[in-house]
Amino acid sequence: MALSPTYTRLIDYVLPTITGSHSDFVMLLKYDDFNVSDALHFIDQGGGDLRFSSDESGNNQLPCEVVEFDKVGNLIQVWVKIPNASTGQVIYIWGDNTGDSQPAVTDTYGRNAVWTSLVAHYSLNDNSGVDSTGSNPLSATATNTVSGAYGNAQQFSGQVYDGSITGLNTTTRYISAWVKPDSLTNNQYISTLIGGSKSNLTAVILGYQDGFINAYDEGYPTGNANQTALAVSTTQWSKFVYQWDSGRIKGYLDGVEIFDYADTMLNQTPTQIRVGSSSASDFYLGAMQGYEVGAIAKSASLIATEYQNQSTAGAWGTPTRVGGGAVTYDFELLSNSASSQFNNLNLAYNRLFNINTLSSNAQFNSLTLNYNRALKLNTLSSTAQFSNLTLEYVQLGTTYNFELSPLNTSAGFDDLNLSYNRLFNLNTLSSNAVFSDLDFSSGLLFALNSLSSTAQFNQVQLTHNRVLNINPLTSSASFKSINIDYSGFIEQRIDNYSIAYASDLITVNYQNDLIKVSYKD
Repeated sequence: MALSPTYTRLIDYVLPTITGSHSDFVMLLKYDDFNVSDALHFIDQGGGDLRFSSDESGNNQLPCEVVEFDKVGNLIQVWVKIPNASTGQVIYIWGDNTGDSQPAVTDTYGRNAVWTSLVAHYSLNDNSGVDSTGSNPLSATATNTVSGAYGNAQQFSGQVYDGSITGLNTTTRYISAWVKPDSLTNNQYISTLIGGSKSNLTAVILGYQDGFINAYDEGYPTGNANQTALAVSTTQWSKFVYQWDSGRIKGYLDGVEIFDYADTMLNQTPTQIRVGSSSASDFYLGAMQGYEVGAIAKSASLIATEYQNQSTAGAWGTPTRVGGGAVTYDFELLSNSASSQFNNLNLAYNRLFNINTLSSNAQFNSLTLNYNRALKLNTLSSTAQFSNLTLEYVQLGTTYNFELSPLNTSAGFDDLNLSYNRLFNLNTLSSNAVFSDLDFSSGLLFALNSLSSTAQFNQVQLTHNRVLNINPLTSSASFKSINIDYSGFIEQRIDNYSIAYASDLITVNYQNDLIKVSYKD
């Protein structure tokens, strides 16, 4: 299927030197794989408009899974299934179609289509228990999110994910995961497969032998679990692979084959899986990500290539920016009077920015405006001052909108930071308005208007609000250390109330969709 003409080819990505050739290779892409010549500017936060193809015309779209796509936190985990992975192979990365969404997980090019070779793949970037194949989800559990070998991982400290599993057999089996244990003793079950009368049909145990991971089967007739040892460490991430095929078991650590010997372990078909323990005890203690199981056998060169791809610091291949055009900057300062001053002014990645009708003595110090598509400051009166003003990723639909209009005399802004807002509006501010350490983060709508004279804001943070409105405030209004976090739909009105306690600590508590504001006497 061809990509829509609304998409732009942004990056040609050349694979590095690879041993062998691997069909339907599932490749991991991280932040550095996209961070080339401003290409990330043309892909939406969250990766909704990210697409891939095997040809430069975009006629052959490729399936992908966007697990994490945080451009600001430099946290990206994207998997794409490519028809052939070999040295110098090129794939094509597309975007610049703001507002689009990833295909449905069941779509031909959606998440499930990436992992068709496996029975289950658990990214474990969160504690939802999602199976990226769509077939074998696990129960959610209260593990904590930590940084992994790539992207996010889950920290296990007495929890277990469990559920039923289908698609396995008694002839071929593959189990793999990335782990970083807290300790290396005491029979910690990383996972176990259960079937028939066997409660540990195939178990992966840390500490069966101190300092090692071992594969153990409750009913195998010939194998010796002591021969399956893979040495791991508490100080670094390790990727293990156990694989049974054609009457042999092989073990790999960090892409390298460690053992290969005859074994017939598989005597019943698993119907249940547990990740993190074997039952209500023997818990794995440590971090884990990328747990997967399949009824397949992978070649040694494929296992080595997957490890190389997932463990490489920086870009795995060579990304080259080819499309999307230059990042355009439209910045205007109009009708500026004498003595305007600009210090360390930084305007980055703006599609449209406008400041006009500035009176005398306007001053800007360390002004940074990042990734805004439309920003307007107008009708500023005399002696307007901006100090360390930062405006990042302000968004309204497919445009970005931030407005300050009109500001009266002596308006001042100190360390103003407006991040990830869909719509933010400050208007009709009277004289001597002062903003200090103001931070509006991840709000979809925030408005302050009709503020009277000498309004002051000090260390205000409004984080992840969907709708917040404060209007109108009377003279001498003062805010200090306000923090409103993770509220749903909020309309907080303070009508005809004089807040004149500059030293007060205003605390904001939330319960469901209600905001409660209390003032310290």
